[in-house]
Amino acid sequence: MAAAKLINEAKYVLFFGVGDNADFCNLMVRNLRVVGKNTYFFLHRYENLRLIQEMGPKDVLFLISLSGKTPQVMEMVEEAKKREITTISLTHFTRNPLQKMAQINLYCYAPRKELNGYNVTDHTPVMIVLQALSQIYWKLY
Repeated sequence: MAAAKLINEAKYVLFFGVGDNADFCNLMVRNLRVVGKNTYFFLHRYENLRLIQEMGPKDVLFLISLSGKTPQVMEMVEEAKKREITTISLTHFTRNPLQKMAQINLYCYAPRKELNGYNVTDHTPVMIVLQALSQIYWKLY
């Protein structure tokens, strides 16, 4: 899998997502660190922007946004593009701005659902994709 290869070859791997997706970023950092890969996730915007300033074309910014248009995520991909950082996106199966900017696009079926004004989207598909990526990485590297 191309995503696993890029992650393996990178000096820096930064995961970024907001809201419910932040938990998945933490999970991936943990999953990759167990095999010695240095990975990062920061809750605060400025910490992410600071690390992006240290990253270069061989590094990876992995962005999770089911809509593919979350403003904070779009800011990060735009900053990464300026520095020619490789970007990987994970979004719902839709055409969206994030997939147009990322070099590698991963998808899952997770249409947005709301109940009484709350986002109750099923995130199980996100977990399945990330777990599969982790297992591929563990096996290959």
